[in-house]
Amino acid sequence: MQFQGGEIHIRWVNWESDHVTAEDGGLVLEAIPQKRFVFQWHPDKLNNPTTVEINNEPTVGGTIVSLREHGYSYTESSRTIMINCAVG
Repeated sequence: MQFQGGEIHIRWVNWESDHVTAEDGGLVLEAIPQKRFVFQWHPDKLNNPTTVEINNEPTVGGTIVSLREHGYSYTESSRTIMINCAVG
């Protein structure tokens, strides 16, 4: 069964060595239980959401989780945020 619509709310409290507390959120674009979850959020600016795709693939002895994020703008601040998200 596939779901669309709704919102995601993300909150970080005392996160990483900088002890960041922040919130963000966006639209849920697709949700297939145990297989796929796609949402938008705003890691750089409120008017420039990126899209995050999370896919789960069952394998012998576990699950392979793949994550793809796209939609960053071509700015210095956006590249910095993208790198921080990638290593976070």
